Amino acid sequence: ASTKVEAILFDNIAVRMYPNPVISLTTVDLGKEPTQTVYLQLTDGTGNIIRKWVSKTRLTQLSLDGIVAGVYWVRVVVGRKSVVLPMIKS
Repeated sequence: ASTKVEAILFDNIAVRMYPNPVISLTTVDLGKEPTQTVYLQLTDGTGNIIRKWVSKTRLTQLSLDGIVAGVYWVRVVVGRKSVVLPMIKS
């Protein structure tokens, strides 16, 4: 079965995350190389930050080893702008 990957337009960048649902590793794709440092945060349903990553490239792989199954959100922050992507960890 394939999962449809939808892009969220963010500061003229089409942000995608795949695969979703995730088993242990997912990729955040900014569509083009960022001009600033990219900060990524995994948060749970109560807003607690579970894990953080920093990237300077278009593709960032997020390891979710040790994260329990559930619904989470990945916040992608570039400069003063951010977008939140829903994620299911299976």
